[in-house]
Amino acid sequence: MKSFQNNKIGSEVKIKKENASDIISKSMFNLSTLMVESKF
Repeated sequence: MKSFQNNKIGSEVKIKKENASDIISKSMFNLSTLMVESKF
């Protein structure tokens, strides 16, 4: 039972890390497009 809980927590942490990197890459992309647009 304990190993099952550890697996569940581990997968949740993995999902959160993937979401965080996805959000960061999206915000970086948005920032770069905003900078490009403001230059013109």
